[in-house]
Amino acid sequence: GTFQLAPVIPARELTPKKAAALHLLQNVMQQRCFDQLRTKELLGYKASCSHKAIRSRTYSTSYLHVLVVSGNYTAAYLDSRAMNFFKGYVAELVALSDEDFETSRSSLVKTTRNKPTKLSSEASGIWTEISQHTYSFNISEAKAQTLQSVTKEEVKEMLQETVLGSARRRVSLWYIGGGKPGPTSPEAKQKDPPQVVL
Repeated sequence: GTFQLAPVIPARELTPKKAAALHLLQNVMQQRCFDQLRTKELLGYKASCSHKAIRSRTYSTSYLHVLVVSGNYTAAYLDSRAMNFFKGYVAELVALSDEDFETSRSSLVKTTRNKPTKLSSEASGIWTEISQHTYSFNISEAKAQTLQSVTKEEVKEMLQETVLGSARRRVSLWYIGGGKPGPTSPEAKQKDPPQVVL
C-alpha cells in the first residue's frame, strides 16, 4: 500500500510564523524520518517527509507531507508507524542541541533565499503571484526573515499541537494495491479512521 499523511494548519489559524515553524520542523526531522521508516523499519522502498504550502488571495494553508510506498505492508500499518515516529520524535527534538538547531535553521534560511537559476523559474514564480492575486513578489525574503525568528520551543509546540494534538487536523490518503495484505498491529486497529477535515 501507499500511505500519505498530511498534518495541516487550518487556513483560519495560519500565520507566517506558524507556517515557518512547520517548515522548520520538516527540515529538522526529514532525515530522521527517512532513517526510521525506510532504513530501520524497512517499511517500503520510498519514505519521505516534505513541507507543502498552498497560497491564494482567498485561501492559504501549510502542511507536512509524509509519504511511504510499500509492497509488503498495508496502508493502515504504515499510518500507525508514521504516527509512532512523530510521538517518539518529541523527545529527540527536546534533546536537539542549540547548535544543531541553528545549523538546520540557517540551512533552510539560505535555501529559501536562493535565487532562481533559470529565467523560466523566475517568470513562473512571478506569474503565480499575479494569477493568484497575492502580489507578494518578495515572498522568499519575507519567509527567510520569519524563519530566523522561529525558536526551538515554537517548533516543539508545532509538533505537539499541530501534528499530535487532540485538536489536530490531518488528511490521510491510502492507496491500496493488489499486493500482500501485510501485518496488522494493535496500533493499526486503534488508529483514527481516514478523514479529511480542514
